[in-house]
This record gives sequence, structure tokens and C-alpha cells, in this order.
Amino acid sequence: MRGKRFRLSLLLGLTPLITFCGLHAQTLAVEPVNLFFLPGQKIVTLTLKNPASEPITVQGRAFTWAQEGNADPLNATDAILISPPMATIRPGESQVVRVAMRQPASERESTYRLLIDQLPSAARPKEVSILLRLSIPVFVEADVHATAKFEFRVEHHRDGKSILIVANNGQIHDSVRDIHLKTSDGSVWKAVVPGLPYVLAGAERRWPIVPEGTAHAMPHEFSLTAQTDSGALVRQVSVTEEP
Repeated sequence: MRGKRFRLSLLLGLTPLITFCGLHAQTLAVEPVNLFFLPGQKIVTLTLKNPASEPITVQGRAFTWAQEGNADPLNATDAILISPPMATIRPGESQVVRVAMRQPASERESTYRLLIDQLPSAARPKEVSILLRLSIPVFVEADVHATAKFEFRVEHHRDGKSILIVANNGQIHDSVRDIHLKTSDGSVWKAVVPGLPYVLAGAERRWPIVPEGTAHAMPHEFSLTAQTDSGALVRQVSVTEEP
């Protein structure tokens, strides 16, 4: 995904006014959509472009990014320096943002997110504005030879719900998508992945699985196939009964 341009409009919030003349929304292009610090690299750059007909003012902030279950907690950090931290981009123009890493790399990949927020415009005081928020993943690699190492298991609960647990015991993140689980009798189940399919280094995800068509009894084992950024996966996955 490096070098790809991504245009994102995300609803950040509405501030209701007593009177307003209309609803105003803008777009912002960002390139690249992921930032990677290679081992020893201290600075990377990000380009923001304003394709709209009016200036847009944005502010950047850095957060650590972890994964706990299916949550992605963010915490403010000074490990990353953003320059400039705030900028006004004229119509049709671009702003290059320098992102500097202040902390040395650890043995395992470190992960952060940059939040780029649009600030309200003083030029449209009587309009309700849909403000933009871009959430950009930042990966700080510790070793160019590091890999993700996935382990899978299925929990079947008495209430009928079945959960696929995906654990990444490797040193870098990867994404797991197009997950299908096949039984010995030919039944196929698929994982329901809410949001992005990233699994960070040292993290675990819990995704529901549902049958495609009519399902038979829960088996003792599945044959799993999936795609990752590193290639295809084929695994045998055991099933455990849970309360």
C-alpha cells in the first residue's frame, strides 16, 4: 500500500447552531496511507493535498497504538515529532509533513497512529461543518528479517457462538483476510472481521465465525485458508468447547 493515494472523509462531529445556512464538507488526499520507519530510519514524510476550492487547516497529533481484544486503544505520545504540527493548505496545493521518530527501535515492531484533524473554518461561521479526521498507521520496524507468526484456534460457546482467535506471536504486524474454515464434510465457515484486518505484533484478535449456508454440528477441527500481506496461509485449527 506504499505510495498509494487515499482520499478520506470521516465524520468527526457536528456542532449544532441555532441558525445555519447549510452543510459543508471537504475532502483531503493523503499519500502514503501507511508510514514505515525502516531499521535505523529517523524521518519519513507525509503529503497532504487539498483538492477543494477553499483553504483547509489541519492539526497533527501522535498516539501509541495497541490492540486489546478487538479494541485499538490510542494514547498520546511524544515519541513522534510532527512538523509542522498545524498547517493551512490552500486550494489545489499540498503540504509536506515531516514525521520524526524520537525513540530507538525495540526488539519488536512499535506501532503508532497519526491523527490529522481538520479544524473549524472561521470563514463559514453560520454553517454546520463535517470535519475530517485521518488516522494513519505508523510502523517502526526493528529488524528487516522479522516476520509475523500466526496461531489460530476456535472457541465454541454454549450459547452457540463460535469465535476465531488469531494470535500474532511474531515481531511485526500483518493483516489476515479472506478467512475461510472448511470441515471434513465440506461445510464452509467464514470469519466476520469488523474494521481493518491488522494483527499487531504480540496482539490477539477475536473474530466471530459463521457458516455459509446450512451448517452441521461443530467439528473438532477446521482446515483454515487465508490471505496475508506475506502470502497465503493454510492451517489446521482445533476447536475447544467453552462455557
